[in-house]
Amino acid sequence: MVVSVLIYMYIKYGRILNAQKLFDNMHDVNIVTWIIMIKGHVIHNYTNYSLKLFNLMKHLGTNPNNMTIFCVLLAFSHAGLLDEGCK
Repeated sequence: MVVSVLIYMYIKYGRILNAQKLFDNMHDVNIVTWIIMIKGHVIHNYTNYSLKLFNLMKHLGTNPNNMTIFCVLLAFSHAGLLDEGCK
C-alpha cells in the first residue's frame, strides 16, 4: 500500500519515470496500482503506454474492474481514438 501511495505521489507531481521505476520493481502489483499507473500515463500524455500497461495487466491475470475500464476509455479519448475505444 505504501508503494502505491508513493507511485501516486510521483505521478501527481510529474515524476512519471520515478513512478514507473517503483512500479517495475514491485513484486505483488494489485488492481489499485495498475489503475494508478494506467491513469498516470494518460494524464502525462503517454496514452500508448497506458494501453500497453492495460494489456500487460490482463496478460498477467489481473481482471479489469470498472475504474480500469474508465481509465482505458480516457486513454482512447485523449488519443482521439474514440471509435477504437468503443470497440
